[in-house]
Amino acid sequence: MIDKRLSMNILPSEVRLQPLPRDGYSWRYKDVKHNLFAKSLSELSTNTYIQLQKALERGEIWAVEADQESTFIFRDEVEKLKQDLRLSHIRQADLEKHNLELQKALHNLAKSASAANTVLLC
Repeated sequence: MIDKRLSMNILPSEVRLQPLPRDGYSWRYKDVKHNLFAKSLSELSTNTYIQLQKALERGEIWAVEADQESTFIFRDEVEKLKQDLRLSHIRQADLEKHNLELQKALHNLAKSASAANTVLLC
């Protein structure tokens, strides 16, 4: 599959899910398939091999030629950034909820103060 897409001949024994820059290729995949690249081939279960084969056939993962001069996207860094973004969204939602609670409390205090002033004026 790699040799058809990249015009590279790579022996099956030299195919890596986490290739080194000197290997001349890297993998691209749709986000839902990132878990297939978490381990090296030697650590995979038969089921994961089947998933890899199907993902290759469906075009959900593909090899691209690695340019030695280009910057490689490090999966761990991308995953950390995604996690940081998810946590930021959760934190933002918590802060917005807290802000609403404070606004309601302030409104209630203002109402109470207004009612107290009305009582004092009577």
